[in-house]
Amino acid sequence: MRIYALIYTLCTVQIKQLINTTTRGDASCFLCVQESGRTRGDASCFLGVQEAGCARGDASCFLGVQESGRTRGDASCFLGVQEAGCARGDASSFLCVQEAGCARGDASSFLCVQESGRKR
Repeated sequence: MRIYALIYTLCTVQIKQLINTTTRGDASCFLCVQESGRTRGDASCFLGVQEAGCARGDASCFLGVQESGRTRGDASCFLGVQEAGCARGDASSFLCVQEAGCARGDASSFLCVQESGRKR
C-alpha cells in the first residue's frame, strides 16, 4: 500500500512541475492538457488547459476544441467555442464554428452560428 502511495505522490509532483513550467500560448496545448492529467472528453479538460498555461485564442484554437472533447452536434458546442477563445462576433467566427465541430447542414448548425455571433 505504501508503494502505491509513493508512486501517486511522485506522479502528482511531476504533473505539477510540468504545469508550472508550461508557458502561455504554447503550441503544445494538447500536451499541456495531458501534463495536467486531463483526458479528452473530461469535463474538467478546459480547466486543465488553463492550469497548464495554454492561453485562450492562441494559434492552437482548433486543437483546443478537439482536445476538449467537443463533438459535432454536442449540446456543449458553444461552450467549446468559448473555451477555445473564439469570441462572439469575432472576425474568425465562422472558422471558430467549424473548429468547434458545428458543420454546415448539421442539425445544430443554426444554433451554433447564432451562438458564435454570426447570422444566417
